[in-house]
Amino acid sequence: MILTMGETTLLVTLVMGEVFKREKSKGLFKSVMSYNNVLLGPLATVQHHEQNNDKAKSSDDSDDTIQVSSTIGKPVIKKRRRDVVKDASLQFGQRIALWLVTLPLNFVPVIGSVVFCYINAKAIVPDIHRRYFDMKRMTDDERKDWIKKRQADYTGFAFVSQALELVPFLGVLFGFTNTIGAALWAVDLERPQDALRNRKLLEDAYGSQ
Repeated sequence: MILTMGETTLLVTLVMGEVFKREKSKGLFKSVMSYNNVLLGPLATVQHHEQNNDKAKSSDDSDDTIQVSSTIGKPVIKKRRRDVVKDASLQFGQRIALWLVTLPLNFVPVIGSVVFCYINAKAIVPDIHRRYFDMKRMTDDERKDWIKKRQADYTGFAFVSQALELVPFLGVLFGFTNTIGAALWAVDLERPQDALRNRKLLEDAYGSQ
């Protein structure tokens, strides 16, 4: 009975620690983005067109066009935010449940911990840059497409993050450093986005002349 109570207390502590880390890391993520003077804006993508001749093939992206997500109405934005928050809460609960179910894997030396980290890493991939996506007001389809194009990078980052958070006593601290790392990664990802938006503005300006 005492053992069961101890295990229950441990699980409650771990879950509450995860909730505390999740809430506190929101402001930390935004602070890192602000500190690096990142100009956040709507999603910018390059649409590549097929080139039909050798001359076109030798040109440097002359037939490519830049697309920037248009601003949508406030009611749509509010609805989207409610959907995003609801989806985030649901996924958070699912990740906690998965984490608890797979926790016994760590009793298997080395291999068990590796499997545990991999399974849970796959689950936390959508949450790594959730705040970044929220700040850019990206749709669910845009988020999925963004992650799909960088799947290996996100999985690797999530695996290392999960492994660091398993370190006894220091795991909670690593939870915050992982948030900082994700924010710094978002900074590097947003700089090319800003360059694309500026290029789009220049193209529109020259095109209107």
